[in-house]
Amino acid sequence: MKPTVCLIEEDINIVIQAKRILTSNGYEIKDFPNFEKFVLSYRDINPDVIVLDAKTIGDDLQPAITFCCELVGSDYILLLGIEKYHNIHCLNESYTSKNLLVKVTEITRECKSEAIEEFTFIMRNNEVIYKDRLIKLTNKEFQILKIIVSSLDVVDREQILKCIWGYDFAYKTRTVDMHINAIRKKLQNPNIIKTVYGKGYLYQR
Repeated sequence: MKPTVCLIEEDINIVIQAKRILTSNGYEIKDFPNFEKFVLSYRDINPDVIVLDAKTIGDDLQPAITFCCELVGSDYILLLGIEKYHNIHCLNESYTSKNLLVKVTEITRECKSEAIEEFTFIMRNNEVIYKDRLIKLTNKEFQILKIIVSSLDVVDREQILKCIWGYDFAYKTRTVDMHINAIRKKLQNPNIIKTVYGKGYLYQR
């Protein structure tokens, strides 16, 4: 079942962008131009996350936050367009669609993320956000990609084997090649990881 995100936002351009990136990554979005319309409809929705734009709510922000806290709990509310508000998750005015996806993913899955280069690594779920897509990896694919992206130099196969499989790993290094190819396919970018023959792998910045 898809997590449901209620978006309370009057700016149609923001709504379009938010719906595009969130729906393409497995979320169901219900949008409302003001808080009053949300209050009239919330009983039929049962939201997992409520996203509110501070400017849309205006002077009634605190009552709106109190209402939403009683509905889903403070941990499942995201406030847009504001730097900080008590213990509520916030994104300031300079947020991007990718920031929104990362934050909603963290809230719904209660996990930490780490941004490295053009990737956001979602730790608990072996997922990465790359080019506005949420991509599921296996545990070993996730670890391999993180090692390679984190390195400024070529990462050799032996280093990957030791870090992920341990020193006593007895299979041929072809296993690493197979995981690299799987990563390239999932990222839909065959050139993102370059094979440096005789040495290992290099992330193409």
